[in-house]
Amino acid sequence: MYCVFSKTTPPYGGVVLFFREITYTIYMINGKQKISIFFALLLFVFIGTYLISLRSNQESLLVEDSLEVPYTNNIEINGQKFDLTLAISPQDAARGLSGTTSLPINEGMLFVFKVPGTHGFWMKDMNFAIDIIWISGDNKIVHIQHDATPESFPEVFEPNDPAVYVLEINSGLSREHGFEIGTNITFLPNSEA
Repeated sequence: MYCVFSKTTPPYGGVVLFFREITYTIYMINGKQKISIFFALLLFVFIGTYLISLRSNQESLLVEDSLEVPYTNNIEINGQKFDLTLAISPQDAARGLSGTTSLPINEGMLFVFKVPGTHGFWMKDMNFAIDIIWISGDNKIVHIQHDATPESFPEVFEPNDPAVYVLEINSGLSREHGFEIGTNITFLPNSEA
């Protein structure tokens, strides 16, 4: 007779009992079913590992340590200066401007990535329209998504060319100040903004 529970709890209690129960259950199943269960469990482990690696790879694209960011939180484009909130950690990037009710006219959010890529953005939980500006590693605009509205969710906006930075500012400012592909971006010391 097989007993799952005993008066004494073995080391690692519940885990050992769980695996003991699984082992006994598999032992009681016939050969063909054992093979099917084995392959189903193996497939489950592979899929789980793959999904976990995808999430960790996506999060690792962001610069997590603010000391790695070589710039301050001030930027100038065509003479227009912006005070920036930096989105460096995966948590900051996931939240972005979501839930924010408005953005002052001279402010924006800058997403900083470790590697160039066609980083996609959407308007989930946004309350106002924005311009999304992708910036290359040599500080030039490579793409602008004008007037991205909250109603566009779940559409994902992404550039054709790789970018290291993505800037979100109030809708219409890109056109108003003449920002276009190829426009240079200048990162300023904090005292100049």
